[in-house]
Amino acid sequence: MYWGVFFMNDKRKKFLRILAISEVCGLLFIFVLLVPTAFIMQFIDVSDRICALISCLVLFSGAFFSGFSGGFFTRKKGMATGGLCGAIVCVCMFVINLILSFEFVKTAVFLKFLLCIISGSIGGVIGVNKRVHEGVLSSLKGIMSV
Repeated sequence: MYWGVFFMNDKRKKFLRILAISEVCGLLFIFVLLVPTAFIMQFIDVSDRICALISCLVLFSGAFFSGFSGGFFTRKKGMATGGLCGAIVCVCMFVINLILSFEFVKTAVFLKFLLCIISGSIGGVIGVNKRVHEGVLSSLKGIMSV
């Protein structure tokens, strides 16, 4: 256990909690998109290039959603928060890929990482500027308060 967490101020703890929740949101969004996509691609003959394109789009949309939720809950520094969320989602997906396939994917790793950061940054900017209306997002906003 990292003992430095106990000595952090409340702002830093709140930011880490928001970051963790936004990462879980992004990874769950990727999972929700990948399951039906994989099910559909099982029955349809799809080329390898199309499969790689679809998986990249799912990865970028997960980074976008993670950045959006991080920016929405922090309400400041949306580009930096979203970029950080996108980078963490990308690293998590690469680690999961290493664990499941036992090989390092060499094809355009840096480009995917950069596009995840850009996608998360765009999501963070949109999330910061999103207005809070009555509904699911406003009820989640109460959970994030210190």
